Amino acid sequence: MVVSKSPSGRGAGRPRRFVDDAEIKMLLDATTAVMRRNAYASATVQDILAEAGLSTRSFYRHFQSKDDLLKAIYRRDAERAARNLADRVAAAATPRGALEAWIDELLSFGYDARRARRVAMIRAELTRRARGSDEEEQYATAVMTEPLIATLRAGKKDGTFPATVPERDALAIHALTSQAWSWALDGRFGLSRQAALDHVLRFCLPALGWREQRESTAE
Repeated sequence: MVVSKSPSGRGAGRPRRFVDDAEIKMLLDATTAVMRRNAYASATVQDILAEAGLSTRSFYRHFQSKDDLLKAIYRRDAERAARNLADRVAAAATPRGALEAWIDELLSFGYDARRARRVAMIRAELTRRARGSDEEEQYATAVMTEPLIATLRAGKKDGTFPATVPERDALAIHALTSQAWSWALDGRFGLSRQAALDHVLRFCLPALGWREQRESTAE
């Protein structure tokens, strides 16, 4: 995402009321609020500025277009999600527990009502309208799979997941889990969150070698 900033222009015009980070947060929050009320296509930069209480200069100090603003929202949400995923993984006692925690947290995108509405709204508009959406999707996947890669590496080291290839398997698990939470958004199959979790684990655990490792230990 390209974010442009104009020179500060100190000594000219009215003094700035907010630092850059505060202005950006205000713009992102205002955009989300406007999008909840109106379709993205009908929301104007002036609507966003009125919601934020900022000037046109404030907008173009940070963003070149409304689509740049939409990409920034998506990136901020991805980074927040990555922190939540990392926290859930860190709290788990074992690699097996960390894997389940990671999957369950990602499933919240489809099963937590508030989060599901936000994800559906922003993701749909990003895909339809914003140039560079593929790059944002790739970035989101990269930051969110980092805790999962660490989990799979730990599982390979201690024998929990002896068959894993962490970087490759993390992408596959992310894709499968994302498909599962998208079913919840679409209302397909009628799976509960626990059933969706069990579905993903049914594919993942044998592929990672967990089932074989558990059975050989039992013998």
